[in-house]
Amino acid sequence: MANDPMRVKLEQLDALSGEAENDPAKFGRLLNTAMRAGAAAGGDTQQTEATIDAQEEQDLMKELESQLYGCEMDISSQDAQPTQYDLPPADLQTEGTKDGFHATLEHLMREVGLEEREDDAIRKSPKRELEIDFARVAKELEDETMLAKEHEEAEKASRMAKEREETEKARLAKEKEEAEKVSKMIKQMEEAEKGRLAKEREEAEKAIRMAKEMEQAKLAKEREETEKARMAKEMEEAKLAKEREEAEKVRMAKEMEEAKLAKEREEAEKARMAKEREEAEKAIRMAKEREEAKLAKEREETEKARMAKEMEEAKLAKEREEAEKARMAKEREEADNARLAKEREQFRLARLAKDKEEAEHMRSAKDKAKEKEDADKAKVEAVRLVRN
Repeated sequence: MANDPMRVKLEQLDALSGEAENDPAKFGRLLNTAMRAGAAAGGDTQQTEATIDAQEEQDLMKELESQLYGCEMDISSQDAQPTQYDLPPADLQTEGTKDGFHATLEHLMREVGLEEREDDAIRKSPKRELEIDFARVAKELEDETMLAKEHEEAEKASRMAKEREETEKARLAKEKEEAEKVSKMIKQMEEAEKGRLAKEREEAEKAIRMAKEMEQAKLAKEREETEKARMAKEMEEAKLAKEREEAEKVRMAKEMEEAKLAKEREEAEKARMAKEREEAEKAIRMAKEREEAKLAKEREETEKARMAKEMEEAKLAKEREEAEKARMAKEREEADNARLAKEREQFRLARLAKDKEEAEHMRSAKDKAKEKEDADKAKVEAVRLVRN
C-alpha cells in the first residue's frame, strides 16, 4: 500500500491545504490534485480493485471530501468578495463513493468559476490560471494513468510469466519423479534379469563342461582309430605313389612324343594359315579393285547423265527464251500494226476534212448541197471503216 496512487495524492492534498488557505490559485491546484486522485480512484476500475479494497476506498473518499470542504470554507471566509458555496444537490450527495467524489468535485469547480462565463471580470480572475493548471494537470493525469496502466500490465505479464514458470517447474518435477520411478523399475528388472542370466549361464557352463568331457573321450578314441587308419593309408599311398611314379614316367614319354607331333602340326598349320591369309588378301584386293572400277564406271555414267540433263535443261531454257522473244516480237508487231492503222485512219479522216473544207470554199452555193451529201456519205464510210 506504500505506492497506492490514492494515498499519494491524498498526502499531496494535505501538504497543499495549508498553503491554499490564502491563495485561490493554490486552491485551484488543490482541486486539480484532488481531481487527479479521483481519476486514479475511478478511471480504471480494475487497477483500483487490484490495489485497495472497497472499504478503504470509501474511507479515502470521505477524508478527501472533508478536506475539500474545509479548504472551501477557509477560502470563502478570507475572500474580499466572498462567494456563496452551496452544497451539491441532494441527488449528488453520495458521500463515500466515487460518484459522490466526482459530483462534489464538479460542483466545487462550478462554484469557483471553472465553467465558461461572459463576464470579463471573471475572465481576468484566478479562473484563467485555474484553467491552465487544470489542463496541465489533466495532461499529467493522462500520462500518469497511462504509465500506471502500463505498469499494471507489466506486473500482470510478470505474474503470468511467473505462474507459467511455476507450472513448468511443477510439470518438470512430476516428470522427473515419474522418470525416477521408471528408472528404478528398470533397474529392478535389470537386476532380476542379471540373476536369471547368471543362473542360466551357470547351468549352461555345467552342461557344456560335461559335454566337453564326453566329447574329449570320444575324440581320443576317434584319434586312436584315425591314427591306425592313417598308418594303413600311408602304406597304401606309398604303394600307390610308386605306381604313380612309374605311370608318370610313361606319361611323360608319351607327352614328349605328343609335343613333338603337336609342334609339327603347329608348323604345318602356320604354313597353311599363311597361305590362306595370302590368298584371302589377294582375293580382297581384287574384289576391292573390281568394286572401285565399278564405282568409277557408275560415277562416270552418273556424270554423263547429269551433263546430258544439264544440256537438255539448257536446250529447253533456250527454246523457252526464243519462244518468249517470238511472242514479244509478235505482240510488238501487232501493237505497231494497230497503231499504224489507227494513224492511217486518222490521217485519212483529217485529209477528207481538209478536202471538204477546201471544196466548200471553192464550190459555189449551188454545189453545197451535193457536197454536203457527199461529205455525209464519206463520214458514214469512215465510221464503217473505223468499226471494221
